Amino acid sequence: MIKLKKVRKVHRMKPKVKAMMLAIISLIILTILVKTFQNNGLKLIGESSTKVNLLDEYIEEGVMYRGKEVTNDVIIDTSKIDYTKQGKYQITYTYQTNKGKKLKVIRTIEVKDLELPVITLKGGNEIYTLLNEKFIDPLYQAIDNVDGDLTKEVKVIGSVDTTKEGEYSLTYEVADKSGNVSKKVRKVIVSSKSPLNMSLEEFSLDEYFKGTILEKTDNPFDQMDEIIYVGDSMVLYYDINKLVPSKRLWYRNSIDPKTALTATMYHLYKDTGKTMVEMYKENQPKISIITLGTNSVAYMDIEVFVENYKNLLQEIMKASPNTRLIVQSIPPVDKRKDTENSPINNDKINKFNYHIAKLAQELGLEFLNSASAMKDEKGYAKDGYCIDYDGIHPSKSGHTALYEYTKYHLK
Repeated sequence: MIKLKKVRKVHRMKPKVKAMMLAIISLIILTILVKTFQNNGLKLIGESSTKVNLLDEYIEEGVMYRGKEVTNDVIIDTSKIDYTKQGKYQITYTYQTNKGKKLKVIRTIEVKDLELPVITLKGGNEIYTLLNEKFIDPLYQAIDNVDGDLTKEVKVIGSVDTTKEGEYSLTYEVADKSGNVSKKVRKVIVSSKSPLNMSLEEFSLDEYFKGTILEKTDNPFDQMDEIIYVGDSMVLYYDINKLVPSKRLWYRNSIDPKTALTATMYHLYKDTGKTMVEMYKENQPKISIITLGTNSVAYMDIEVFVENYKNLLQEIMKASPNTRLIVQSIPPVDKRKDTENSPINNDKINKFNYHIAKLAQELGLEFLNSASAMKDEKGYAKDGYCIDYDGIHPSKSGHTALYEYTKYHLK
């Protein structure tokens, strides 16, 4: 009897599948071989792909060969990178071994705008406003390293109800064209406690205008000789009291914020024939302190005073946009002005100074609260700090106090 052998059925791989498998295997082997021959032990320190902020430069991390750093022996080609334009670039590293073999590795650099816009809240991150007083949001600014001024793009989220005491938050948000988003929060405190209702002894502005009132510094200001003082007769007395030479004084006796727009100013004891705004436009001072209001206290309604002062300051800011403009308080007067019911007295001066500080806050300007340097504990000008014959203009000692206050409140 003949035995038949079982014939095993052989499963043959379909030609297409076989070809595909061979292709995949070949690709894997090729990749391994390429990497092996490409660097043959040459390795980047750090990531092979990284991001760099626009206008910045990549800080080289180095290269290693077979576990040893060889950065100093490598030719690093960064010629194709343009840090002023966003995009992807390559750094090529070439290393020659002891056997003369050249090895290369590549690092990819993506130049991208990574920097957030900078939001500046003029007047500070925390401000006070009075109950039932109209709230005016102080100025703010947003500047981007690439897109420039983005102030008009800022969104303000939140609101302030001045009919109710309490704390409110305003969020300022802006995005640049690269999608970088910045946010800043300002706290607004609505309070019924008003400096306008305080006695001479209690009166203080410090709590209400943080970020606007210049704070005391440890060191004297080193640019005192560059300050241009501008205003009414209070400015002239800097020269009379031998504290500031007349070449740094622009003044006109008896002017107020309204007449200052049309009246011509004096300089070196001569009428220049130019208005205050024209003087700023022509001279473009680096830093200037403006003092107005003593005469206005006697006859001007506060609302009218503020409206005209705002107009004047805005015109000056347009005429000389790079000037550091500082608004100074009205100095106090001798106590007899209060006892004699003079139209120029300390109670009215305090109220005017509150509104001047508030105006400076609204316009994003600095406020020099120098009046506090001349006051005694009762809120009057200290004895001897005003000249005897009018009790209004500062004496040599009074003006020295103002000058020293300025020296240690600017930086």
